Amino acid sequence: MDIFPLRGDLGRLGDPEDLFTDFFQKFWCNKVVQNLFLVSFFGLSGILLRYSIDQFFSDWNDEFPVTTLAINLLGSFAAGTVYAWIEHREVSSALQVGLLIGFCGGFTTFSAYALQTLNMIERGRIIPAFMYLFLSPVLGLIMAFIPVLLTRKLST
Repeated sequence: MDIFPLRGDLGRLGDPEDLFTDFFQKFWCNKVVQNLFLVSFFGLSGILLRYSIDQFFSDWNDEFPVTTLAINLLGSFAAGTVYAWIEHREVSSALQVGLLIGFCGGFTTFSAYALQTLNMIERGRIIPAFMYLFLSPVLGLIMAFIPVLLTRKLST
């Protein structure tokens, strides 16, 4: 009984360099792997940029979260720029996902909120766009308030 998953003689496998190249090409040609890699790479870049800006301007946030506002606006501008740029160019779907979801999403999720609302308006879905525009911050605030209230009550 053969307990190894490889069939036949190991000598028939060929040159190890060819095996590595073949494996790498098959692995990298997988769209899911490309998307995950690029989302991770660009996402980390966006997160690090956000953190750097937040730390650099942390003294400005005493009375009002100026830095967060600026990051949300910059992220929305970046998402709009990337969206318009890829609209008229041949850009791989993996790079699109990496830039929009990875970089812009890592930099600020507000950019997705702004871009999704814009897409609904452009498609003529005005009522759902304004529902989304209104419900996201209101329900988000409620969903943040409930666990804070519950946690404070349970810990006293």
